[in-house]
Amino acid sequence: MTGTFDEPPGAQAWVNEAVVGAATPLVSGALFGSQLVYSSVDPGRSACSACAQSAAADARSPGPEGLAVRLDERLPRTNRLTGPVAAVIGALIAQEAVRYITGFQPPYAAGALVFLDVNHGFESRRVPITRDPDCDVCRRAADVRSSARA
Repeated sequence: MTGTFDEPPGAQAWVNEAVVGAATPLVSGALFGSQLVYSSVDPGRSACSACAQSAAADARSPGPEGLAVRLDERLPRTNRLTGPVAAVIGALIAQEAVRYITGFQPPYAAGALVFLDVNHGFESRRVPITRDPDCDVCRRAADVRSSARA
């Protein structure tokens, strides 16, 4: 499954639970100003979106991480999307999906966030997401899969 979505609130969590429970990979991406970001979830092998959320700083976090979240929450959500930039993130998402479908390369963004900054010549960085051993979504999916095998 591929896609990006913002609405309704909580939709990303619903989709994450569904794909992890069905052992189906998910590839998604987004645009934030001049930054593109994409990632994928390889159920049973990589961190899922819920793992990423548990690792992310929230507004209650002390220090600069929590401050950054609080400031970000106050900013208006204006997306300076242009056609060529949308095409780039779409192509990256499609390429990641092709990796899953064909197996010609391992998924590059599995369990990671891949950032590209269009202001700096598509400078990229890959930030791995650590799988949360206490993740309810991953644990429920593993329980369902193991009981199905029994």
